[in-house]
Amino acid sequence: MSTNEPPLGKFGKERLENYVFPYLDGTTRAGTGLRFGSDFNTLEVANGKVLVVSTDPLAVSPQLGWNRSSKLALQVITTDVAVSGIRPSYLLANWNLPPCTSDETFKKIWRGFTREADRNNLTIIGGHTGRYEGSSFPTIGAGTAFGLGEKKELVPNDPAPGDRVYLLNRLGLEAATIFSFYHRDKVSGEVSSSAVSSVREEFDKIQPTSDLSFLASLPGVRALHDIAEGGLLGGLQEMLSGKSCGAKICTDRINVDQNVSRICRFLDLDPMRITSVGSGVAAVSSNRAGEFARRSEEADIPVREIGEITVGEELSIETKEGVEILEDPVQDEFWMRLAEF
Repeated sequence: MSTNEPPLGKFGKERLENYVFPYLDGTTRAGTGLRFGSDFNTLEVANGKVLVVSTDPLAVSPQLGWNRSSKLALQVITTDVAVSGIRPSYLLANWNLPPCTSDETFKKIWRGFTREADRNNLTIIGGHTGRYEGSSFPTIGAGTAFGLGEKKELVPNDPAPGDRVYLLNRLGLEAATIFSFYHRDKVSGEVSSSAVSSVREEFDKIQPTSDLSFLASLPGVRALHDIAEGGLLGGLQEMLSGKSCGAKICTDRINVDQNVSRICRFLDLDPMRITSVGSGVAAVSSNRAGEFARRSEEADIPVREIGEITVGEELSIETKEGVEILEDPVQDEFWMRLAEF
């Protein structure tokens, strides 16, 4: 790939501000809160109610199996609404299938997708389905999730100095699992078959939409962000974008699953900088932090305090070697590494 080609993946802050936001009506932007790093957007309707909306690519990977992959596709779309404090309730799905996709194959994808929707009490209210030249797995369309609720239910999205930073700690699990399906023999040979089996089993257990909806409902949560492209550090950059505060996190408080860590070392990937659907990061008021941790534990959701929100806009990372100030946007190297294999 030429070094002059634009980077793959979603647009960063600079590209959004240069090529997207200038062409949107100012009133519309203010009304829906469009900004870099926003998981969702809101529209006030009537009687104190708001409509929460988010859209994402529909990604389905044959290597993961149709059921597992369609489950992941739905979770990726709905977690961005879940962090708002209002549960996702409705979905639109636009399927742009590759021409070679048989009816039976789509039936398997759709059955897995709709079962996961049912399990999360989501109603599919419409969409579009067809086959098109140029379409190819894994990205075969887009989905939009909606949630309707009371405005007072929204997470404030207003972290403040002194808030505690909590991690829903499944860092790197998604990336390690995808690698284990795409390249099982290589990963098993370098790590172990038991490690591969372990990360797959853990991945199949995750319910990020449900977990994040629960965390968003807890008292004291001032900001909540799901961790996808860019990992924990990219997620923190997005959560703090446009805010007059920063964060300090301590890596010795972050315990990555042993098998995930082994696979990431083999792949030369940093678990804090790669896609991690199933994880999340929250800013919680210090006077409610104890309750947040206790109630999460009671719900069997693995959260861990990893730092605090600070004065100033720096994102600092404390390691055994010293303190790193993260200034440049995080580049997620997962898909690049996957392509190299």
